Amino acid sequence: MDDWSAILAPQLRALTELAAHDGHMTQAAAALGIPQSSMSRRIHALEATLRTPLLVRNGRTVRLTPAAIALA
Repeated sequence: MDDWSAILAPQLRALTELAAHDGHMTQAAAALGIPQSSMSRRIHALEATLRTPLLVRNGRTVRLTPAAIALA
């Protein structure tokens, strides 16, 4: 696995789980067996890498952007 794959694979997996759980960060994190804070960091890192917003944040809830849905 090259460097980019090693970096992006966990982040993309986090995004696909988040999409599968309709934006429920805690449920997606539980499905991956990681803390919710790690899940949030992975999504934030993916947004930074892609330079594209993937979530619309509204208080404690999130919604996937069209770009995130297409990528997932």
